[in-house]
Amino acid sequence: MLTSLLSYARPGRRPLLASVAAGLGVSACYAAQSLLLTLAVARGLREDLTGAVWACCGALALVAVRAVLIRAREVAAARAAEHVRTELRPHLYRHLLTLGPGHVTRQRTGAVLTTLQDSVEALDRFVSIFLPQVLLDHCPAYGELLNRKPQEAE
Repeated sequence: MLTSLLSYARPGRRPLLASVAAGLGVSACYAAQSLLLTLAVARGLREDLTGAVWACCGALALVAVRAVLIRAREVAAARAAEHVRTELRPHLYRHLLTLGPGHVTRQRTGAVLTTLQDSVEALDRFVSIFLPQVLLDHCPAYGELLNRKPQEAE
């Protein structure tokens, strides 16, 4: 099912990938920030206060970088959803016209068009929130596959 839904997200592929890349950057910022704060505590315990202050400043700078990346992720996700909506809506209307008036004899045309419009709008949250998160969650698995070394023959 996810594969068929991914095919509908094809028009917003670049903004979607930008959203995933920004999400990876946010995750990297969290990891780096935790390392810097650990370093600050370790240096503070060794009474190297200058090093502790610099590590805290680095962690604070990462907060600003993370905020920019979160904003970029949201903008890219919204742009991907917009591309998908603008591409999908005419496609569905053309398909409805291809089916002809005989297809909607038991339903009112206004109800069909409203359902169509609401369904396209419902894809907005799917493309802007769910899909980038699913792709982001799969990134560590892909990274693990890329880092594996082939087994040598004995």
